[in-house]
Amino acid sequence: IVMGAIYLAVVVFPGKSMDDYLRLAREGAAKKDFVFAKEVLKQSRLSRDADKYRAQVDALEAQVERWEKTASEWAQAKDDLAGGYFKRAQKTLDPLVGGAVDAWVWNGTTAIEEKREAEFAAQSLRRFYTAQDVLAEAADGIPEQQADRIKGAEAELTDFLKGGAKAFADYPYLAEMKKVLEERLSSMAKIRAGFEAVAFYLHPHMLIRCQHWDIDNFLKGNNVTFGKWNTPELRTPEFTARC
Repeated sequence: IVMGAIYLAVVVFPGKSMDDYLRLAREGAAKKDFVFAKEVLKQSRLSRDADKYRAQVDALEAQVERWEKTASEWAQAKDDLAGGYFKRAQKTLDPLVGGAVDAWVWNGTTAIEEKREAEFAAQSLRRFYTAQDVLAEAADGIPEQQADRIKGAEAELTDFLKGGAKAFADYPYLAEMKKVLEERLSSMAKIRAGFEAVAFYLHPHMLIRCQHWDIDNFLKGNNVTFGKWNTPELRTPEFTARC
């Protein structure tokens, strides 16, 4: 083991200064080669100036560990999303996107893009669980006064799917999420349509007659001899057909 360390220090990184070690470690981390970055920092501790740079090496080593953890958990979250394991993905993503900003700065380009991607995935999960809650309430017999929530959730989900169309196309691991969100949207639309329907109750007699038969026959008492009923005027066939 000792010989191996000496070999790496002398052959792989020959004549490197501590500044060179730190630069190499940062370059490796920027490419998400965290194993390489950690090995460089490990070998830097064998340098003659290691004691002078110990604080910097310790700080960068801790940062590389954090970056590696972030990248690993983000990769796992994407796998979970692709497989439809949404609860597990949410458990991983929430602390990732809501955690320390420096957990996503192994470089100034792709790392930032990945964080935005993770934030979109987290938003998708929140939309999914909101829709799930709304539909669960509906299944339990949601009262009419809750109709506004159904409409609001449907409108928000519609806007999210439209606004995120490019993201869903760019991130294939979200295909299952997009499918489920569209299914939830369809279900909410059906519920909303039910709230918007207007129901009328009409006595069948009124479909063919212009008024109830008992108005002429019994208004303020018995108006006719029993059995000799007055019959109200018939409606037109066109009116009855429309009803």
